[in-house]
Amino acid sequence: MAPPQSIGGSTGDSRPWDPPFDPTQPSIPISYPITTLEALASGSYYNSFHYPFNRSSVPLPPSAVALPPRRRILVCHDMKGGYTDDALVQGGDNSDAYAIWHWYLMDVFVYFSHYLVTLPPPCWTNAAHTHGVRVSSSSSFFFGSR
Repeated sequence: MAPPQSIGGSTGDSRPWDPPFDPTQPSIPISYPITTLEALASGSYYNSFHYPFNRSSVPLPPSAVALPPRRRILVCHDMKGGYTDDALVQGGDNSDAYAIWHWYLMDVFVYFSHYLVTLPPPCWTNAAHTHGVRVSSSSSFFFGSR
């Protein structure tokens, strides 16, 4: 099965993790957010088929563990709601996929999406760690109707 070129687009599009998605069943590995408090509390993400594919393979260099004693730059990724081309853990064929070229200018990279818990896809963590940049996830709590 050939991987899709891209996943989703805007936050209103249907995403692969929308029901009837079953993360315990084998499929093309994807990165996806934790969308409910129940899923967060149960830790079900760690038992999913996709979890082993979503682990970084590049460690943060020891020299980058402590932040430097100077002003620092944090870059927050917010691209079309997150989890587009980068959700394809094994890569896609979109040559125009979003990329960062100036890692040397940043100290911390935050992957953001409009979901309860946003876990950075491994491509971002691997790229950041290669350049000595720390990576953080994000969490969002929306109240009222949405």
